[in-house]
Amino acid sequence: MNEKNSSLTHLKCTNCGKEYDSTEVHKLCSCGKVLFAKYDIEKAKETVSFANINNRRYDIWRFHEIMPVLEDKNRFTLGEGWTPLVKLPNLGEKLELNNLYVKDEGLNPT
Repeated sequence: MNEKNSSLTHLKCTNCGKEYDSTEVHKLCSCGKVLFAKYDIEKAKETVSFANINNRRYDIWRFHEIMPVLEDKNRFTLGEGWTPLVKLPNLGEKLELNNLYVKDEGLNPT
């Protein structure tokens, strides 16, 4: 495993608080509730900065430190991300909002 890929530390149940090993595959907690990914934020801060992020590829993996994928071989992309923000000046004027935008997620592949 390549330790630099993620700062993921463990999974934690949103209901009962039970913790699970992040190196094993889990779907739900034994109580049937959702597991949240937990991270070592201090570790992520060591490599995450505006300068680093801005020099990376424009896909979801530019934020790999805070993604729950530990090994490079498990990364994949469908070309998602970086959909445009479209300014809506007419609707913005009616709503008295100077800077109203909509995110066009219809351009994503999924």
